[in-house]
Amino acid sequence: MKEDILDKYAFNQLSSEEEQWIKNMLAENPDFQQELDLHTRMVNGLIQKAQQEQETAALRAKIQQVDEALEQEGFFDKGIDKELIEGLKIEGEKDLLNTIKMVDRNLEQEGFFATSPTNKSIQFIRLFTAAASLLFILSLAWYYMASTTINYQQIYANAFHPYQNTLSKSVQMELSEQGFGGNPDEKALQEILVAMQNYDHQNYQQTIVLLQSFLQEYPTSTYQPQIEFYLGLSYIASNKNNEAIKILQNLTNKETLDTELVEWYLALAYLKTEQIDQATSIFTKLKNQGTGIYQEKAAVILEEIS
Repeated sequence: MKEDILDKYAFNQLSSEEEQWIKNMLAENPDFQQELDLHTRMVNGLIQKAQQEQETAALRAKIQQVDEALEQEGFFDKGIDKELIEGLKIEGEKDLLNTIKMVDRNLEQEGFFATSPTNKSIQFIRLFTAAASLLFILSLAWYYMASTTINYQQIYANAFHPYQNTLSKSVQMELSEQGFGGNPDEKALQEILVAMQNYDHQNYQQTIVLLQSFLQEYPTSTYQPQIEFYLGLSYIASNKNNEAIKILQNLTNKETLDTELVEWYLALAYLKTEQIDQATSIFTKLKNQGTGIYQEKAAVILEEIS
């Protein structure tokens, strides 16, 4: 039942009862929205890939049709410049234009433009028109292939969401448990809360300044791994990707942190900088060895970048 409702949600085909079921699920667990978004992206990605495959097949069939028509006309057996044929098949538009200009000069030298066209000239026109048609089709193919190039930045933008602030809850709990005479670490704890308040408001530049200052002032804090994690996320959000990669790499073996969580954001940082081999390696590990939502998310990303 759940999978059917998720599919209908992705296609915007929910009944009123199913919409209420979704609302109830979100009320019980707000994180359920992430599962809805993930499933919608997966469905849309599969649809888009199927459409692209159909369009590619249709384009190849059209090129093959033109090629067969040229062969029936004897195009490949005529005295047309061999470089033109090869150019139509494999070269770029600039080289093709130069080749066409060369053919134009040859026609002018033969007096084609100064005399009425003979049967031979008419036949050449038909062949050259067919070649121009093939050039047009190949130009469309080039444009289509360029337009369907994998957009890593868009994939990253769809996947990256700042991780929720769980650090402040831990700090507030410690402050609430302070004994008689107060908490000797209250000043440091309040600094964490201020920094994370900026994080919650997406003031990532200020978050970076405050968290860096905290780490310099309190290098032995028990919250150091968590602070470095949120510092890494703030680096990513601020487009300081090399700093993010460096700090997240160092956190992958920290026992106090969720390794899959750290690796997910590290892979996203690699994806954002288009270090695709490194990103693919981590996403593959998460897909094969991970559990829960990051395993599913990694599978979706791998489908999109393959």
